[in-house]
Amino acid sequence: MGPLPDDFRFMPTGPVTHAGIQQCLRGMSKPTIAAIHGFALGVGLDLAMACDFRVVTDNVRLQDQRVIDRGMHAVTGCAWLQTRAIGSARALEFLILGEAIDGETAKAWGMVTKVATENESSQTLNALTQRLAHAPTKAIGLMKRQIYAGETMSHEDFMAFAAPLITQIEIKDRQEGLQAFLEKRPANFSGT
Repeated sequence: MGPLPDDFRFMPTGPVTHAGIQQCLRGMSKPTIAAIHGFALGVGLDLAMACDFRVVTDNVRLQDQRVIDRGMHAVTGCAWLQTRAIGSARALEFLILGEAIDGETAKAWGMVTKVATENESSQTLNALTQRLAHAPTKAIGLMKRQIYAGETMSHEDFMAFAAPLITQIEIKDRQEGLQAFLEKRPANFSGT
């Protein structure tokens, strides 16, 4: 791949490792989307799971056979990411038994956000990206921060963390959203 240009907008601040890339994806204030068609196996699936949204085709094959078929350690984040996405019982089944699942099963399990046919996948992905591009991006970044930080907190700790954010971080799009609601019109967010 080679070195990144000095002016690259999303220059990594940490090491370029599996963990570093996953932390970068989850730590970005902008939403991240993984588009998956064909196969997503092992480490590639780990990277997709670190994204906020995952759009797959209905004929996708998701699988992690590193443990049962390869006897590998599989310490690239799969156990942490999958457990949070699909729960312990399904993570044990998926990661230990290593059986492939399709897009509809992945959607039913909570592993992916959207499933589309091969012919409709570009339209589905474009609709999601357009919706997010016209959304209040500052509010989305704040919600991402709350969701990911809150995964390790008790409810009491989370509320102590989240409640002050309304006075600490100004979201100008909030006023536009409220005004648009009152005027019964679509909001025109600026991302501020």
